[in-house]
Amino acid sequence: AERIHILGYSAGTRVVMNALYEMALIYQNNTEQEISEQIKLGNLILVGSDIDTGLFASYVLVGLLRVQDRLTLYASPADKALKLSETIFNHRRVGEVLAGTLDNRMREFVASSSRLAMVDVGNAANFDAGNGHAYFRKSPWVSSDILMTLRYGLAPGERGLTKSDESPIWRFPDDYAERFEAALQTVNPRFRNATSNTGVALP
Repeated sequence: AERIHILGYSAGTRVVMNALYEMALIYQNNTEQEISEQIKLGNLILVGSDIDTGLFASYVLVGLLRVQDRLTLYASPADKALKLSETIFNHRRVGEVLAGTLDNRMREFVASSSRLAMVDVGNAANFDAGNGHAYFRKSPWVSSDILMTLRYGLAPGERGLTKSDESPIWRFPDDYAERFEAALQTVNPRFRNATSNTGVALP
């Protein structure tokens, strides 16, 4: 294997994060180059992550971001399952972290990190279908963005996402479908005329 990618969903992200936390501890005295060569973790994607934000922050502090090339967190303002989980555990979940919930220190950290990307799906097509927790399957925009990340390893801006100067969190612009298709044609010209019936090109 040249690169291993991991996609964690909902409560399953707890298993993923525990494993990577242990890796971070094991390799804490290794260089980032050594970690990359030995573990070979590329993209780590967490969707609707049902993990405590405080616990996640503690994992980052011990070096979790050094374990993989890039960590992408998807969050939604309409995720009813995570709202229930927050009520039960009395603490915000990672999959609920949006622009309005970040303090200045957190905004600066996210903005300065080349290994962490946060994505707000609140403007993505069909993101709030059902109870709003399965948007990575229900929304063709979100699923296409994830597939583009896994297949081509593009950064958020290269995939068609945008962000403002006021927030380090990426969003889906209104013309995301057109931006996505343009990005796909750039990395793979054979998809120049291949689009899905939702108007989003398929990787």
